[in-house]
Amino acid sequence: MKRRLFAAAAVVLVLFAAEAVCRLLLPGVADTALYMRFSNPHREQSGFIPDDNLFWRLAPNNDEWQVNALGYRGPAVPEKKPAGEFRIVALGDSCTFGLGEGGVPYEDTYPSVLEDLLKNNAKGLRVRALNFGCPGYTSFQGKRLLASEALRFQPDVVTAYFGINDGFEAVGFTDAEQRPVDLNAAPLKNILRHSALYTALTRGVVGARREHAPGGEGFLERVPIDEYHRNLDEIARLAASAGAPTYFIPPVYLGDAEPGREDHRIHRPVIDIFPEIQAAHRRGVSVIFGGDDRVHPTPAGHAIIAKAIADRLRHDFGL
Repeated sequence: MKRRLFAAAAVVLVLFAAEAVCRLLLPGVADTALYMRFSNPHREQSGFIPDDNLFWRLAPNNDEWQVNALGYRGPAVPEKKPAGEFRIVALGDSCTFGLGEGGVPYEDTYPSVLEDLLKNNAKGLRVRALNFGCPGYTSFQGKRLLASEALRFQPDVVTAYFGINDGFEAVGFTDAEQRPVDLNAAPLKNILRHSALYTALTRGVVGARREHAPGGEGFLERVPIDEYHRNLDEIARLAASAGAPTYFIPPVYLGDAEPGREDHRIHRPVIDIFPEIQAAHRRGVSVIFGGDDRVHPTPAGHAIIAKAIADRLRHDFGL
């Protein structure tokens, strides 16, 4: 028994000594959270509020961004769907939300234009398209948003436009590995979070993982490509469980000369906007903001996306 006590005491002394050395050599290392750090730090920016499940979310009642009291862009609608209404939930990132040079007014975003295109439909249904796009979101956040909130609005169809942020470099952890910053519910983890030794060791593990990441030496994606497709499969499964099919929109970007597309991000069933985006660009139409942007659709680009979705829904649902 005494040997065990002496051994335990020795281990504790070694850990205390190692902790002291780490604090001496790496001052302040334990004061920087390892989790919830992103290359697009929307958690700390105005217009957003932190959220441990979604990482961040749109601050409600933001008139400048036309965000309603429920926290998504556009007019608020009640969760319960009335008879005679056809609902589309549009999941996505800032390309769905409507960012770009000067911002895209809500009325020009593809969910709003889609709603207008389908208002005079063959079935006489009232069509509502809810814009659940949020800047910086990945497919992982979209999956969580659908499960926790968007399905409550009883969609008949879900669309998903993700990919740009999925390929961004992770700061420490992939989206799936993130943990809440507030760990008060887990006392041991909360203590470890304030340990310089534990933090230094964790940073070492993270660094080693980055060096051997599939995306290339030293580059760890927020959502690796295999997880990206699993997330989209889960979005489709969740929507199907509520009776709604899902259509996926592969992201496009503006290359050196014209729009491009990453074929490994095509996920079916697909509404491929790329051919029309490319054709419009070759006609001289500005469809994607240029300059330092190169990923966000202009109002003309949003109109193309809306028409592609509307054509597909007319065909599949007889609208």
